[in-house]
Amino acid sequence: MSATLVRRRGLPLSILIFAVLVLLMVGGVGFYLFEKHMTRLNQEAAYFAQRSATAITMNWDPSQLIERATPQLRAESGSQTGQALKAAGAGLGPFNAYMGATGKVSWLSVINFVGPIAASYAAKVRTTDGMVTFQLGLIKVDGHWMIAAFHFNGLMFQPLGPGLLASHPVY
Repeated sequence: MSATLVRRRGLPLSILIFAVLVLLMVGGVGFYLFEKHMTRLNQEAAYFAQRSATAITMNWDPSQLIERATPQLRAESGSQTGQALKAAGAGLGPFNAYMGATGKVSWLSVINFVGPIAASYAAKVRTTDGMVTFQLGLIKVDGHWMIAAFHFNGLMFQPLGPGLLASHPVY
C-alpha cells in the first residue's frame, strides 16, 4: 500500500520537473533567436553607417545625407546642412578611406514593439587632409534604415520638437 502512495506522489513531481525543463528549453531557444535577430540588425545598421559615411564624404554632397535622412531631419536641416558639409569638405578634402564604425542597435527598441528600431553608431572616415567621425542616430522604418540624427566635428543636425528622436536620443 505504501508503494502505491509513493508512486502517486512521484507523478506530480515528474510532471513539474518535465515542465521546468520544457520552459528552460523554450527560453533558451527564444534567447538564441533574439540574439540572432540582434546580430543581423547590428550588421545591417553597421553596413548602413559605412555606406552613409562613405557617400557623404565622397564629395561632401548634402544630397547624400538628405537622401538617407528621416523626413523630420530633412525638414529641419535645410541649407545649414549643405553649408556645413561644404565647409567641412573644403577643410578636410575628399574621401580617402573608411576606418570603421562602432555602435549597436538598442535592444530596448527591439523589444518595445511600439516605436522604430533605433541604433547609434560612430563611423570614422579618413579624408585627404584629415579624419572625421560621424555620430549617426539611426532608425529602421518600414524595413529601411534612415539617419535620424547626424553629428560631426561639433555640428549637430537633429530635429527639434516632438517625434522619434525625443524617445531615441543620440548618445
